[in-house]
Amino acid sequence: MSLDGEEQDDELLALASIYEDSFVSALDHDAEEDLAVKDEVLKGGELAIHLDLPPEFSILSKRVGENDEVLEQRLVVEHLPPLYLHFTYPSTYPSEHPPNFTLSCKWLNRAQLTQLCTQLDAQWEENKGSVIMFTWAQFLKDSSLESLGFTDELNLDIIKPVQSMNIGDGHYNRRFRGKLVLMVMKAKSVIIPIVIIVAKLKELQL
Repeated sequence: MSLDGEEQDDELLALASIYEDSFVSALDHDAEEDLAVKDEVLKGGELAIHLDLPPEFSILSKRVGENDEVLEQRLVVEHLPPLYLHFTYPSTYPSEHPPNFTLSCKWLNRAQLTQLCTQLDAQWEENKGSVIMFTWAQFLKDSSLESLGFTDELNLDIIKPVQSMNIGDGHYNRRFRGKLVLMVMKAKSVIIPIVIIVAKLKELQL
């Protein structure tokens, strides 16, 4: 096994140990056929990144009332749906190339995901030659909200539907600098999981 292969295996073991149920290895389920390329199974997995929200973090939304007045709704939440970081290793990671990855989230828009991907890309350039997944995961968990300017609230009104979409599953996909892929859900699918979370929190408070 090459040195790159050994470092990949060590990193996967470390991710499984640190993130436990929040990490799924590509080899832990029936994804081998999907990841097989020329009879070679690609190493990788998926991390569910649960963000640490600041105290009294709220979700803000506006709606039009019966008399056409604009009503503002603000709900304090303790959790948001996670960011998902799906990745596979090229054979030359980490010595030459970064992981191939998909970053997805139900409450961020295209521009915001692009911004996060740009920062992940910059972190790879600063640490090229070293394993990067833990650095990426920690940044997304600890600093993604601040880097996007969400200090105390998430405004759902800034999440716009993706226009001119002709993709059956509702995802928008494009290449970013030849190596990053973005996936954004339509805005109408954003509100449902967040509302469910708010409802569950209210149930716990009763």
